[in-house]
Formats: sequence, C-alpha cells, structure tokens
Amino acid sequence: MRGTVAWLDGRWGTPTGLAIPLSDRGLQLADGVFETVLIHAGRPQLLDAHHSRWCEGAALLGMAEPPSIRSLDPLIKDACRRAELTNGSGALRLNWSRDGAEARGIQVPKKDPDPSQHRFWLTLSPHTPSFSAVHAWISRHERRNATLHVTRAPTYEPASLERRSKRIHRHALDPDRVEMPVEEERGPLARPSGNLVAAPGSPAHH
Repeated sequence: MRGTVAWLDGRWGTPTGLAIPLSDRGLQLADGVFETVLIHAGRPQLLDAHHSRWCEGAALLGMAEPPSIRSLDPLIKDACRRAELTNGSGALRLNWSRDGAEARGIQVPKKDPDPSQHRFWLTLSPHTPSFSAVHAWISRHERRNATLHVTRAPTYEPASLERRSKRIHRHALDPDRVEMPVEEERGPLARPSGNLVAAPGSPAHH
C-alpha cells in the first residue's frame, strides 16, 4: 500500500490504526528518544551512525539499549516493501520509549533498565529529500546548551532528567520577537523577519 506504514508490537498498520498504551511514558512524559533516517532507493542511509546516536541517547536518559541493527534490518526491508519504496525515498522514524505500567509519577525508575519495560515502534512515510542550500545565523559568542549531554540526541523532551520544559513566548511589546528564559536557553534565536536576537542578558541580546 502506498503511503505511511507503521509497526508496533509485531503488528503492521498505519499511524492512526495502531495504538500505544496510555501508560507509555513517551506518551505521558515525552520520555524517549528517536532517530529519523533517510530511505533512498529502498535502503536506509547512514543507519550505523543513526543507530549509534540512538543508543547513546538512550544511555544518556538511563534507558535500556534500543533494538539492534540486526533486528531492524528485516523490519526496514518489510516497511519499504509495504510502503512501495523499494525504489523510492522516504523518512523512517525509529522510536524508543519507556513504559510506565509499573509505576506512576515523573520519577525515572531507579532499578536497572529492562528492555521489556520499553517500547519500540517505527513509521515510514514517502518523502522527497531536498538538498538545496540553506542559510543560517552563526554566533561566535553564543552556544545553545553547549554542556548539556542530552542535546546530543533527538528526544521527545528530556523529562526523565527532570529539567523544566523550555517555553517559547512572544514579548508583549514586540510581537515580532521570540524569547526564551535565560536560565534554560541562552542561544541565539531568529526573528521571523530574519534578524538575530538572543535571550535577555546574553552578550548578543539587543
């Protein structure tokens, strides 16, 4: 079937047809880590590097190790076949979350991580990659969470580290300005107009 396919708990379906238990901490608290892999000509690109970062992110969050490449290979091939992407391109998302069926609350379980208390699912969507040039502001003075290890991995939100959620809000006197709390983010931000701004009190703030 042409379109997005999904796999969860041994079942194939669609993202809207499969269901994650309400006890899942990835659903409740964004307690999980994911990787998005480019599929080109039916083959995952840089899968080894993605998998290494996926495992590193899980370790940083105190989670069990995600599924191995060996176990992923047949699932990815099957997903490409079901999505009719054996000769096409797509976006593969690998998800790994912590189940919360045994306890409630935001505290991370203190016992050793158990793979059976985690959940893996994947989605694969047709996607045409773009390699056109992009433009970005780069500051020599500002670093966004330069010392925070969790920023090395794409996470739903580092809830398991009990960090306060970052909040983006617009300044009441300047609707074109975007700011973040100084104690959470000191990195530069771009206005919709393209001008560079930063958190109040930082060297680049203006």
